[in-house]
Amino acid sequence: MDWAAANGFAIHVNCPTPRAIAARLGASRAGIYLIEFHDGSCYVGKAIDIANRFRAHAKKYDDISSIRLRPEPAALAAPDPNRYLLCVEKTLIDQAQFDHLTARNKDGMSVILATDQQFDKLMSIEDQESWRADRLAANGVDLAGERSAGVDTLSAGAAYNFGRFSSVLADVDQRLVVDIVAAFLARCVPLPLHTEVRHWTLSCMPSTVRGNTTQRSDTVACLSVGSTEALTITRSKKSGHLSGFVHVYEPELTDGSEYEYIALARRTKERAWTMPGTRTLGRSRHSSTPTTS
Repeated sequence: MDWAAANGFAIHVNCPTPRAIAARLGASRAGIYLIEFHDGSCYVGKAIDIANRFRAHAKKYDDISSIRLRPEPAALAAPDPNRYLLCVEKTLIDQAQFDHLTARNKDGMSVILATDQQFDKLMSIEDQESWRADRLAANGVDLAGERSAGVDTLSAGAAYNFGRFSSVLADVDQRLVVDIVAAFLARCVPLPLHTEVRHWTLSCMPSTVRGNTTQRSDTVACLSVGSTEALTITRSKKSGHLSGFVHVYEPELTDGSEYEYIALARRTKERAWTMPGTRTLGRSRHSSTPTTS
């Protein structure tokens, strides 16, 4: 694989076993590895001991064809070896996606293969195209219907979740959060009633605290789409003010200039995202995957 060679994976082991990997690595087994599968897909990983880590992969996958190794002996001399390897791994996962490799990774991926395939079963390609063409219209029809079968089985958990939500927020804040979540569902989540639970979930996790030591906030609402926390609303422990953040597809952030958030704020206002009593503020952007922030 040319990509592997170009990115420092100098050791190639066909039909790999832990013993064969250990033999090729020698005493220092820390590094990054690239597992190659018979269908052409791959998996990028890190480990302090790659040979030992491969045992778990061998049990999980029965279609491994080879593994390529990139030793990182400097990791063991770093203050935090795992953090060192994590940074290298993330860079390579990002590069793999930019170079259009089909990776089976979950963490750091813009699209998770298994999730994408499951969603195609949940919503046909034709319905997805219709939704992209006019999201508000498609979701309007969906939201006028009834919740999908099977959601009722979660009623006890939903009641407990709502009880926590009601207990941590005043009535006026509850209404504001509900309105924001409703606007997000109507504009960003395909057929919310049809895909509830199976594609997205909403939770209240007041015990989950975010921020640094001077600005701590409770998580009062977290809307997850697949494995991504797409919309998160928090309440400041100090002031009680609500704030939040969303995952954004990076092309929506225009050209990467310092004014990108202004353009995004203007578009959200034009699309009726702005809620009474809320403001859109600029904040430092944090990359989640190569195409989301």
